[in-house]
Amino acid sequence: PMKAVQFESFSGDAPVPRVVGGMVFLGGLHWAAVAPPDHSGSPPEDVGQHLHLLLQYTRAVLGRGLPGQALTMAHVLYMHVYVRRMADFAAVNAAYGMYFGQAPASRATVELSTMPWDVMVEVYARCGAAVSPQFESLHVQSISEWAPACIGPYSQGSRVGDLAFLAGTIGLV
Repeated sequence: PMKAVQFESFSGDAPVPRVVGGMVFLGGLHWAAVAPPDHSGSPPEDVGQHLHLLLQYTRAVLGRGLPGQALTMAHVLYMHVYVRRMADFAAVNAAYGMYFGQAPASRATVELSTMPWDVMVEVYARCGAAVSPQFESLHVQSISEWAPACIGPYSQGSRVGDLAFLAGTIGLV
């Protein structure tokens, strides 16, 4: 994974997490919302650099944790990733994969070509404080008759307690 960046390194106007019943909800993350105050000029032209910044911010927010408990990227249950161009899917996967281990969060990636000009990618995350040992994930990486193989570093589904999260899927024919 990329080196940790301190929470204070990000914009003071960055979206703040909402904590409800042991769940952390973090959304509306894009370059302009979380860029460090000392950045100058235009945002990078590489979608991977945009996503790295957003995932570093997510990790920094989780590191601050809940009262009495610091969280990690392993606590991410589900991510919704919007990209301006689906042609950037490979770059998104490359950046995303650097932040998750063997049981990555479920994820849906959706093209949203109407995003503002300076937004290449936007992220929403749902995280759970009580992930282990209750956390289960389905991460098929081979040919299967009952589930398509993942085409990226995400799980098709994950569950913690009574909550289930499903990745964006393409139906089997």
